[in-house]
Amino acid sequence: MGAGPEDLLLRGATVIDGTGAVPSPRTSVLIEGSRIVAVGARADALAADSPGLRHVDLPASASIVPGLIDLHVHSTFPSEQGVYLSHGVTSVRYAGIDLPAWRTIRDRVAADDPPGPRQFNLGPMIDRAPPSWPQWSSPIDSLDDAARTAARFLDDEHTDGLIAVQQLRPPDLRAAVETAHERGKPVTGQLWWTSAAEAAEIGIDQLDNTTRIAASSEITGDRLFSYRSVSERMTLLTNLWLTVDWDATDRMIEAMVRADVAYGPTFVVFEQQAGIHPETLDGDPAFDTAYGAAETAAWGAFIHHIVNVWTKEDRARFRRSIEVRLEWIRRFHAAGGRLVVGTDMQYGGIAIHRELAILAEVGLTNVQAIAAATGEAARVMRRDDLGVIAAGRFADLVVVDGDPSVDLGALRRIRAVMRGGQVVHGAL
Repeated sequence: MGAGPEDLLLRGATVIDGTGAVPSPRTSVLIEGSRIVAVGARADALAADSPGLRHVDLPASASIVPGLIDLHVHSTFPSEQGVYLSHGVTSVRYAGIDLPAWRTIRDRVAADDPPGPRQFNLGPMIDRAPPSWPQWSSPIDSLDDAARTAARFLDDEHTDGLIAVQQLRPPDLRAAVETAHERGKPVTGQLWWTSAAEAAEIGIDQLDNTTRIAASSEITGDRLFSYRSVSERMTLLTNLWLTVDWDATDRMIEAMVRADVAYGPTFVVFEQQAGIHPETLDGDPAFDTAYGAAETAAWGAFIHHIVNVWTKEDRARFRRSIEVRLEWIRRFHAAGGRLVVGTDMQYGGIAIHRELAILAEVGLTNVQAIAAATGEAARVMRRDDLGVIAAGRFADLVVVDGDPSVDLGALRRIRAVMRGGQVVHGAL
């Protein structure tokens, strides 16, 4: 059978397939059109019967990984799109966005103006009034409203799932989850008034960021809800972490693991709020060259919204809480919990590599960290066409110099990025 003009065989490099499996050296990947059709010996056999097929010989020192997936995005600046691609991110999912902004960036990327990663959308945040993030939220005022809003986003706006946030109570969350699951769509939570254990019992698919995943020995009952702003809630959360009750918290972890609820730490944004690892951004050339005044102003406004009432002592306590939060992730991973990757910040294309490094620091192998941003991400999205190097999946691939199973820094030494079988950054 003759090959099409865009069909090709990548051969010679190590394949890290996104499932967490052991890397496969000198392995071929056969691509027809936008999809992978075979990997390994099967790819070589099919290629032998395809005259005219383009062969790309890669050095044995190179590796092929699935395109990275950022599951928690808000920024719609066009400048972000090219940086995602140049840093190996081939899919992003908006986890709270105003719909007109979403439509605009979706349509622009679809027209390659600018080229960007695949765009997925959980719609505006579903929250009780007054919402924590008004510009990205759709507030509800009743249980029936929760179900109606969920159905409207999924049926009329064709969102890829839902994002349920801070003030939703368990009955509100149950209405949203049941509505989404009836349609085969996932729900992600960034919850406070509903605990992680309650959300797990309800059947949520994923929890992120500042969800109440820990219990405190001191902050209980009504004190948990005695805040008036995002900034005050972040102070409350810091104090909760510094008074953590590990016995009760381990039970919450067990509930999440038992219900197979994934967790997206988006820990890199906490580091940036605390002023930890500033080189994450300013050490990357794209931070100085790809963005302008509008992006800088938006980032400053985001940080101000979070820290505007913090005292010097609040900032010091927040920094002290960082290691306790990392211990939670270590325990969740050790208990068999599924970790996935998001950034929850502007400059996500840059920051995602630090998020992967954080996962490695808390005990994941490099291959497991890569799977968190590829195959595990696709799983929680309920997408069987992304995230893994396997027959039938989209050929969203990153070719790098080096072996990221040994050195995650190799993920930044990019030769080429492919989205749907097309090179969108670099060259083969």
